Amino acid sequence: MPQLAINAAVPRLRWLARAAVLVLAVPLHTLAAEPTPAEGLLARVQDAAHKLDYAGTFMYQLGSNLVASHIVHQASPDGGRERIEVLDGPKQREFVRENKVVYSLLPERQLVLVEARETDHFPGMITGNPQALEALYEVALLDEPGRVAGRPCRNAQVVPRDAWRWGYRLCIDDASGLLLKVQTLDADGAILEQAAFSEITVGDAFDPAWLESSHPWREWPRVQGGREFDLAAAGWHISAPEGFEPISQIKRKLKGRAQVYQMVLTDGMAAISVFIEPYDPSLGQSDSMTAYGATSIYRGRKGEHWLTVLGEVPPRTVRAVADAIAR
Repeated sequence: MPQLAINAAVPRLRWLARAAVLVLAVPLHTLAAEPTPAEGLLARVQDAAHKLDYAGTFMYQLGSNLVASHIVHQASPDGGRERIEVLDGPKQREFVRENKVVYSLLPERQLVLVEARETDHFPGMITGNPQALEALYEVALLDEPGRVAGRPCRNAQVVPRDAWRWGYRLCIDDASGLLLKVQTLDADGAILEQAAFSEITVGDAFDPAWLESSHPWREWPRVQGGREFDLAAAGWHISAPEGFEPISQIKRKLKGRAQVYQMVLTDGMAAISVFIEPYDPSLGQSDSMTAYGATSIYRGRKGEHWLTVLGEVPPRTVRAVADAIAR
């Protein structure tokens, strides 16, 4: 699949946001169940990531690779504003979000990629209703206290109820509820990747000027990331393991390439992206399965089309999604 699309789609550092909201229709005569302390903890994480003003530097570790990024977030009723600058690496990368639109800045090309917000990123964690995750994950508070970036935090474990998804270990700020550290764990408890703040400012000390980029990006040309598209109406059937539901379907046209169709699915914690494009035998592509930390990527031919399925899930999950794709 096109490299630009992969760069835009790979969720770590969770640049593509988890943003579909699950709305539950509850009859007026029905009393909503009170959340358990563990469920209340996830709701607090969700609220803090979206409703607080904060700025800080966090580290993302994948194997031996360590990348620092600076994040600035300002809350507002219409979705808020945010700026993330990647501080390491050969090329400058910056991401600006205004409400539900994400602008990916490519300074070396003086270009802006514009996409709708789809999934959330650190320190966000959850899409939709935290109580709805109970059927898929078990959440447990841990007795051992934590400390991250000089702030006391509460440790919690998020354990999947099946083999289709990874587990997580969280440390949540005692004072604000903000997620300070997250580790993605395999079935044996080994750390696949992790992100943690090294310094963080929350609340009154926040300065809105921190949201401004040093690049004149509003003057640069813009490339739209894609347009809404109904894959089912085009004859495609895409299914996934229990709990994963589609939150967006788009088609994108990249320079020099045919149309690429994309569907994003999420179970409320993890996201999977499916890309479909015409098969081009001149490229010499062959089926493959690779993994980078928590992100599994399957590439393979399906009739006259080439599929790329990637997600923050075990390899068996992306393979199951790929095998189930039909037209």
